[in-house]
Amino acid sequence: SSLWRGTSAQLLVAVPNAFTFPLYDAAKRLMLQRSGGEELSPLGLGACSVAAKSAGAVLCHPFVLVKVRLQDPKRAADAAVKYESLAGAFATVARREGAGGFFRGLGPAMLQTVPRGVLQFALYEAAMAALHRL
Repeated sequence: SSLWRGTSAQLLVAVPNAFTFPLYDAAKRLMLQRSGGEELSPLGLGACSVAAKSAGAVLCHPFVLVKVRLQDPKRAADAAVKYESLAGAFATVARREGAGGFFRGLGPAMLQTVPRGVLQFALYEAAMAALHRL
């Protein structure tokens, strides 16, 4: 059963992550409206990807935190606090750490997620441009 610990939280992470591309497209539209241009510069596209991935990371982080706490074998084996279920883990974090507890470790997560997101969207834009040339 420990093999499957945190699976429900991992599935929930996919929900906010699914909003990353729509957030990116919305940021692009907003920047295009404000600039009055037809295309964004690479810097503008980078800013849109930073905004989208940052928002996605903030939305996903509580689920990632709970997933890690459910899956951490050391914490599960000898910690004073036991995380037995998804709902129980959310309640325990909220009760013991408050709302801020759900965002513990967000800074390092952003340092990983945002640069990867910039690369992801740069590749996405290059692929879309190549497809449009076909």
